[in-house]
Amino acid sequence: MRIFGLSLPSRLALAALSGALSQPTILLGEVLDRIAAPPILEWWVILHGVLFGALVMTPFILSQSQVAVRTTAMIIASVLAYLAAIELPDIIGLPFGGEVGAFSQAGVIGAVLVAIAVRIIAPLKIHTRYWGLTLLAGAIGGAIFSQTFGVCVLDSCESLAEFVAHSFGWVAWQMLVCAALWLGVRHDRQDIVSAGV
Repeated sequence: MRIFGLSLPSRLALAALSGALSQPTILLGEVLDRIAAPPILEWWVILHGVLFGALVMTPFILSQSQVAVRTTAMIIASVLAYLAAIELPDIIGLPFGGEVGAFSQAGVIGAVLVAIAVRIIAPLKIHTRYWGLTLLAGAIGGAIFSQTFGVCVLDSCESLAEFVAHSFGWVAWQMLVCAALWLGVRHDRQDIVSAGV
């Protein structure tokens, strides 16, 4: 069964594209911050959230009613999930286990918030494994991200290998979370019909 007409490989391709665009969005965010910095967030957080929300989260929308409202809600939820993943571990003193632990916890926070938003806004009927897969994807994606974060940013990469290494963390987290969401959703037609969508 394809949700929103997209197969899992198509969804993973969109997640990979969203992650691969991390470098350009960081640079664009820096430019926008110099022009007009938002009062709370940095532009790169907003841009990453918009990309992930549009390319990964919104394709889960099943309901034909209020699609524009649901799409907007998904994108806002994505931006807020990115912000929470970045800020919450420091605010509540959560990080433990060094850098890998901190990034894994941030990955879990982001993944769980995304899963909650997708579950409610889409709306979706899910298997109980939805939550376990989400936790696992967030933790593994965060751990991978910890090993690639800060290698370089587009304008400071000395080689293609450095550029790919930095982007890989973004791509890995986004693809893992996308796969977890998709694998946790009930795909048989009867479940989707009975969800009232």
